[in-house]
Amino acid sequence: MNNIIMTIDGPPASGKTTMAKLVSEKLGLTHLDSGSIFRSLTLHCLNKGVKLTNAKEVVEKFGDADIQVSGSRIFLNGKDVSEKIRTPEVTREIVKISNIPEVRLFVKNFQHTYAAAGNGIVADGRKVGTEVFPNANFKFYLTADQEVRAKRRYLQVLQNHNVDFEDVLRDLKAREDVELAHGILLVPENAIVIDNSAMTVEETLEKILSTVQQ
Repeated sequence: MNNIIMTIDGPPASGKTTMAKLVSEKLGLTHLDSGSIFRSLTLHCLNKGVKLTNAKEVVEKFGDADIQVSGSRIFLNGKDVSEKIRTPEVTREIVKISNIPEVRLFVKNFQHTYAAAGNGIVADGRKVGTEVFPNANFKFYLTADQEVRAKRRYLQVLQNHNVDFEDVLRDLKAREDVELAHGILLVPENAIVIDNSAMTVEETLEKILSTVQQ
């Protein structure tokens, strides 16, 4: 499995990160969560008081963000922000910077540098199978009904923050509308599409692993 690259794309809360983490553990690969990089940049700009709708200001400020990945933890300028980047505020604001070309290039280069280290990786996020690693060995696209995904996100956020389901659903819809409008939610060529609306985590994991093993 050395040097193998696997990508998992999909809309918000489709289970990409959960699956990527589980698959990487099962196959002895490194998990590369591209969403956490975008989230860290969003948090960095928020900490700097940057107006996220001002692309020029975002580009001027995000360059001094020192992002490091260690296992399942992510560090921003030396501080562990693994939980902080999952707050409702960051989730709501990330869409404002995720389409800025310079930000996307920064994240893409970060991923390429990480992959160049020589270890096999499982990368999840947006356009990882189309734009970042178009020649990946295995490509998957996870999806599910929108309300099912909103409920998953709601239960995830509820573990650490008080939140209303309707707010989560509204934010998810808004983010998805923007991503559709910008052509971000694309099914990669040769990707295996898995609709896990009625599937458990274990069933989705087994589907991916059996495909790889075959």
